[in-house]
Amino acid sequence: MRGLILDSMYKTMDSMKLLIGFLCIAGIGIIGLIDSQGIVQIFIGVIFFSMSSCSLSMVQKDIKSGWYKYEVSLPVRRETIVESKFWMYLFWLFISIILAVLFVVLTILFRGYIFFDLGMQDILTLFFVCISYSLAVGAFFYLGLYIAGWDKSDAIEIMSVIASAGCIYALAYMLNLADVSREGGRIIILGMSGSLFVVSLILSKRLYCKRELKV
Repeated sequence: MRGLILDSMYKTMDSMKLLIGFLCIAGIGIIGLIDSQGIVQIFIGVIFFSMSSCSLSMVQKDIKSGWYKYEVSLPVRRETIVESKFWMYLFWLFISIILAVLFVVLTILFRGYIFFDLGMQDILTLFFVCISYSLAVGAFFYLGLYIAGWDKSDAIEIMSVIASAGCIYALAYMLNLADVSREGGRIIILGMSGSLFVVSLILSKRLYCKRELKV
């Protein structure tokens, strides 16, 4: 698996370097020049969304190079191939968390809590929702990829983004109706998204092992 993960990292590294550089410059500019609470909080979401999208762009490189056909012939189990993609996605999600934490820390250090009305409560809610959303996008995307085929990856990514947003909103709405506390709601949303990610991994491995991908 190590070789597969390193291959995936190599394919996304150049794009990620550019994206991280842009996010760092934009983050510094926002901290120094922007006084809008909305923009600051939206930027945290942008960090997660852009990193997730860039991570999924690896699929397009696999399609153009034909790697997704070649990797089937490698002396590794198909389960391992699928697992490597999910682990790579989690790796970049972890980097997203680090970048978002750094942005929040610098924002608080230089501007205080003026952008977060409820202090850490606002910050934790943002992080829980963004991480949950990213997990849901990855879950829907890879499961859709192994169901519909790699040639439909663009459409699958768009549908994954929409489906994830819809699911998170619907779940949050139902929790609000049920009068679940903010703390409990955060944990439930993250738990549901994490469970969806694990289920997607299990189903994706079964699909990949039982039949050929649609190409």
